[in-house]
Amino acid sequence: MKETPSKDKILKSIELAGASMQQDAASPGRADGTCAAVPANELDDDLPVLFAQRFTQAGGSIFYCANIEELRAQLRDLLASENITALPCSTSQLTAFINSLSDPAARVIPEAHTVTINESATACALPCQALLAADGSTIVTDYQGLGSSLTVVPRTVILIAFTSQVTTTWNAVTQALGEQYDTMPNYIYALTPDPSHKLYMLMIEDQA
Repeated sequence: MKETPSKDKILKSIELAGASMQQDAASPGRADGTCAAVPANELDDDLPVLFAQRFTQAGGSIFYCANIEELRAQLRDLLASENITALPCSTSQLTAFINSLSDPAARVIPEAHTVTINESATACALPCQALLAADGSTIVTDYQGLGSSLTVVPRTVILIAFTSQVTTTWNAVTQALGEQYDTMPNYIYALTPDPSHKLYMLMIEDQA
C-alpha cells in the first residue's frame, strides 16, 4: 500500500521551495523572475509533496490540513489576516461546506455566500477540480461557478483542495473529468500564481 504523505513531508517541501526562491532571487541572470527548479534529489515521489513544491515555487501559499479542525483554524486565521469579513464562494456547495465549519452561534469563521465572480469581487473561494504536480497549476472548470470565461480573477483567491486531487498529466485530468461528469465541461482553466494575485490553497488530507 502506498504511504500517505505526512504533514512533515509537505511542510518540508514548502520549506525547500521557499529556500530555492530565495537563492534564485539572490543569483544574477534571472531577470525574468522565474524560480529555479528544486534539485532532483530533493523531490519526493509523493505527488501532493511535489505539487506543494511547485505551487510554492511559483509564488502561491499552501496550508496543509490533516483534518477538519486544522482546516477550520487555518481558514479562520487566513480570513483574519486578509480582513475578509464575509467569504464569497463560486458555488453553493462550497458555501455550504465553508459554513458547516463554523458554529452559527459563535461564528468562528466569517459567513460564506455564493456570488458570481465579476469585476467587483476583491476575494473569492474556489473549489479545485484537479492539481497538476508537474508545474503546480490548479485546474478549475465552468462547472465550478466560473462561467464561460476567467477574464476576471479577484486579487485574493482561496482554493479548497484535497490531496487525492493531485495528478501528473493533462490526460489524467481529462480522464477524471470524463468519469465524474456525464458531459465534459465546456471550459477548463489552469490557475497559476502570479504577482498580481494572491493564491492561497487549503490542502485537505483525504487519503489516510
